[in-house]
Amino acid sequence: VTIAKPKKLQRSNWGAPAPLSFKQVQYAAQDAWAAAAIFEELACRRPDLFGGGGAAPPQERALAEIWERRTERRVARDALHKVSRAYAARLEASTEDGEGEGEGEGEDE
Repeated sequence: VTIAKPKKLQRSNWGAPAPLSFKQVQYAAQDAWAAAAIFEELACRRPDLFGGGGAAPPQERALAEIWERRTERRVARDALHKVSRAYAARLEASTEDGEGEGEGEGEDE
């Protein structure tokens, strides 16, 4: 298999903060495809060395599930930070007001 790999694209700025260009994404996809195809072939030829089952073990999660779990974790983390900030602000306010520990319990915000 021959894949065109222009030197200019190989040497482009892959670490730039802006999103990758279409050509960079296409280049990366071709690289990933080639690596997976090579691994599949090696797994077929030498299952004793490469596991024999292909590149994706059955226990791996689908990309959509990984993305959904990532999103859920971010939402939960953001909620935790919000609660932590509110608690810290309330604790600081109670300390400044001279309230002792345990005072003000049961009050609604």
